[in-house]
Amino acid sequence: MAKTLLNSEKQPAVIVAPTSSGKTSVAVEICKVSQRVILSADSRQVYQELVVAAGKEGALKKVNVAGLGERAVREIEGVYQFGVDLVSLRERFTVFDYKIEAERLLSVLQPPPLIVGGTPLYVDAVAYDFALPKEDLELRKKLEASTNEELAALLREKDPYVSPEIFKTRRRLIRALETVLICGRPLREIRRRRRRSRLKFFGLLLPRDELYRRIDQRVDQAIACGLIEEVADLKRKGYTDELLMQCGLWVRLVLLYLRGELDFDGLREQLKFKTHEYARRQLSWWRRNPEILWLKESSALRDKLLDYLQQ
Repeated sequence: MAKTLLNSEKQPAVIVAPTSSGKTSVAVEICKVSQRVILSADSRQVYQELVVAAGKEGALKKVNVAGLGERAVREIEGVYQFGVDLVSLRERFTVFDYKIEAERLLSVLQPPPLIVGGTPLYVDAVAYDFALPKEDLELRKKLEASTNEELAALLREKDPYVSPEIFKTRRRLIRALETVLICGRPLREIRRRRRRSRLKFFGLLLPRDELYRRIDQRVDQAIACGLIEEVADLKRKGYTDELLMQCGLWVRLVLLYLRGELDFDGLREQLKFKTHEYARRQLSWWRRNPEILWLKESSALRDKLLDYLQQ
């Protein structure tokens, strides 16, 4: 594809798609033409120790960013991907911290990067201007000492508009309650948001059978590339099961395998089934956003986004 000169008015854009859809590959194609970089919005890729388990691509490099100093990037076919390898697993890192780093990068990178994700809350944190409360560790300790039933009852009392059952894990329930208590407002008011100026959303929506086929293929590739060995090595280095259980679906399932609670075939099956389930949750989140322009093929997404960037 020939190199294209863009207008001086650089447009920001977001690409969203379920895991394994091929969104990063499309983003790399676009960035080669539009002379941009990628800003990853993925909660696993921020951790330095996770490579196979986070689906990282490209070689790790260090680059100097004007006004910010040295930053880690992944170089994929000559395109830099920011927002990765930010912290160690042993460091506390939340969507609040990601939002701060992403906004720093957005303030200096020109032309604006393509935001590519990923993790729905991370995408929203960088794509919209809305407040995220900083953690209150004392409050967190008090909430963690409560039972799930007590947490659910308190959330119903403080925020009658939200059902505790929508939070699939105890950690998410605690974080939601913490947010409501710190801000003193219901979640729906806290999350009222204003889209960044001129930002455009594009989504890749593959047929369900094709998406599942790609997920299954990626799972098989990850196992072949050392997913199990990566998690086992982290355990040998002293990372506790409690810490690793917070590192995403794939790591949690591999831990069950390493404990003997799943055999190899069961692990492979669960990795695929649970990732299908996660992809459906991603789509459920994004389908609530009427601003996303959905395309059904990678080539259509590439062409439509390039047209937009050249306006």
